[in-house]
Amino acid sequence: MLKHILTLGSATVLIIHVGILYCWIFAWEQLVTTTGIALWVGSIFAGLMIYAGYRKFDRSGTVSMLSRRVVLSSTLVAMVLAAFAIIIQYTMSSMI
Repeated sequence: MLKHILTLGSATVLIIHVGILYCWIFAWEQLVTTTGIALWVGSIFAGLMIYAGYRKFDRSGTVSMLSRRVVLSSTLVAMVLAAFAIIIQYTMSSMI
């Protein structure tokens, strides 16, 4: 049961992270709204929780190892994008 929940959560978080990457590239205005930032922070938090769930409850599964790495990778990419967005925002605000 828990494995199915982790798999469904992994797929959901991965879809959200791909959506964030798409918005970051093509429609960054949507990410700097209150809803966009809340979605961004929530997806990073959910990704870290799902990764911790995989590490704690399914240590030996080889299929879950791939899911665990994908969740960690997409969460790290979302964190890097957030850091770049903060740096870009700070740079742009200092130019005005």
